[in-house]
Amino acid sequence: MQCRKPASENILTLSDGRTVTLHEVLGAGRYGIVHRAFIEGGWGIRRPAAVKRMQLAPDFDPADAMRALGAIARRLVCIRHPSVIQLFELDRTDRLHADPHMPFMVTEIVEGESLQSLIASWQKSGVRAPVDFALVVVLRAAEALGAALFTEGPDGALTGLIHGDLSPRQVLVSSQGEVKVGDFGQFMLGEGQSHVRQRAALGYAAPEVVWGNTPDARSDVFSLGAILRELLVGPRFREGTSTRDAMRMIRDGQFHASLLEPNIPRAIRDILDQALDPNPAARYGHARAFAFDLRREMLKLNLTDAQVCIRHAIVGWCEAPEAPEDTSEPPKTERMPDLEPPPSRQHSDVVPRGTGLEDQEEDLPEFIFGSLP
Repeated sequence: MQCRKPASENILTLSDGRTVTLHEVLGAGRYGIVHRAFIEGGWGIRRPAAVKRMQLAPDFDPADAMRALGAIARRLVCIRHPSVIQLFELDRTDRLHADPHMPFMVTEIVEGESLQSLIASWQKSGVRAPVDFALVVVLRAAEALGAALFTEGPDGALTGLIHGDLSPRQVLVSSQGEVKVGDFGQFMLGEGQSHVRQRAALGYAAPEVVWGNTPDARSDVFSLGAILRELLVGPRFREGTSTRDAMRMIRDGQFHASLLEPNIPRAIRDILDQALDPNPAARYGHARAFAFDLRREMLKLNLTDAQVCIRHAIVGWCEAPEAPEDTSEPPKTERMPDLEPPPSRQHSDVVPRGTGLEDQEEDLPEFIFGSLP
């Protein structure tokens, strides 16, 4: 995650007396600003974390926001899933700050990139995401949504937590190959406002949400399907689409049809069609069912959700250092006997065909065409 500007007020105090030191801003969204931070404890222990300082509408009472976030937090801390961002603390600022009593959340920090920034990088370069990478990331995000719904709490009841505002911005991909989903339930902070017109993730909204219905597990499935389609095919809207036309397309459940679509396996297309059905009753009932079908077809394609696939994408695309020029003379060695040439590099069977990428193979990072181990 890229640093943008330094924090202005760099100390927050938790209710138990511990302090949280804020550092640079990692990003900003509809509901708040995220800082890199450290939780300061006894014996000099400093725990790395991320702090989201909530930003509310002027007519939204911070006390109401704390009650809403508290209800979310009590369920969120019950979820122990590797793809759900772990919540450490929920508290509010004291009277010494510019915005007194404003809620903030302390969570684990993910060192990597948001899926949104990766998609933007690929689109800028004129390529689509690797198909194996797209399937793995969406599968893990679907499993995170399923865990948020079906984790059993201390009282034996299911958490039943939905996301409600899912987009590539909330899906983080770490340099270690992890996929993390955050911001569960925070759409409730926007209730009472124009939910769709103010949202940054307009291209991932389900039709029923645009019509004014409250988001549910099926609308989360639609948003996840829209993310997968963007990774495999392209954006929901043609460049230059007006807001009026975009709203009409969303209400009708329409997507811009690309003139040159990749060769996606029929079974994956069927799963995508069911996830993106405009009728909520015809969709998967929840993300766990979506994940089940997706994993089954990935196994048939000999794909696994190995972390090395994601790690190669992050390191290869975002962090590949340029090799320094070697000006030294190579050491003199005896000539070895000629060996047989190595076998040609094998490409993934599910890489999109006919996309124009074949002619660019030597100019792109190797992971674009690499198959999973």
